[in-house]
Amino acid sequence: MSNDTPGPKSATQLAIEFLTLWREEEARRPAAAAYISRTLELSTVEEPAQTKIASVIAGLLNLSMISVGTVGAYRAAEETGRPREEVTSEELQAAATGFIQELSLWMPDDPRPNPGSAPM
Repeated sequence: MSNDTPGPKSATQLAIEFLTLWREEEARRPAAAAYISRTLELSTVEEPAQTKIASVIAGLLNLSMISVGTVGAYRAAEETGRPREEVTSEELQAAATGFIQELSLWMPDDPRPNPGSAPM
């Protein structure tokens, strides 16, 4: 990752990419964690901060999975006309994936830097 701080939309799209990888099979989480670590260049961060950052990111991804799953359950129930308890796992996952894909669309575009202005 470069020294440039991503704007809100870019940051959200990156977070969605991380969450999408994290939501895959639990057995693939170490690979997702390694990808996230490489993308964020966590290897350049000294210990114990590196481990703390990685743990917080994993916690936020777990919390996001719960939140997205809850939204997916409500959406799937609405789409199927059945109670949330009767929604299948496949229907829930499809609705949750649709919700994740829509998230970045709601974000305003990143501001464009002014030509000639120095980065902050």
